[in-house]
Amino acid sequence: MPEARVLHAERGGVCVIRLEGQVRMTLCPTLEEFFRRKLGETTLRGIMVDLSAAESLDSTTYGALVRMSQCAARRLGDLPSVFGASEDVRREFESYDLCDQFHFVSGASGDCCFEKVAECEADEDDMRRCVIAAHRELMALSEKNRETFSSLVSTLESEAD
Repeated sequence: MPEARVLHAERGGVCVIRLEGQVRMTLCPTLEEFFRRKLGETTLRGIMVDLSAAESLDSTTYGALVRMSQCAARRLGDLPSVFGASEDVRREFESYDLCDQFHFVSGASGDCCFEKVAECEADEDDMRRCVIAAHRELMALSEKNRETFSSLVSTLESEAD
């Protein structure tokens, strides 16, 4: 099984983010910190997410992608594009009602020169905040998501008190 990684490349002001392997919640603080930095850059014109090497994403990762999408839409006036998603990953986007949060396109990242995103150190409280925020984003999208994740969020919030 390949190592789960977050990589990035630049193409003419467009940030291409590539997720590889089985991407889990442990990478979400890294992903979110990278998004925050990128969205602050004045030269950023767009975001693309390459999922061609992603075997699977967990719900926290989907929530983090939604947070990124909403921030990008506000900052750039357009949704990020997603390409290379396997049928399984695409079904997950559909099951979480995420399809209107992204542009889905065909194609590949071409000859991008990807670099690994440095992983952020996150303690248990940081991880809990990240998981809660990601699932709150998912819950805001549909009643089905609210029903699915409300007990998880409640439990994590009570542990934080």
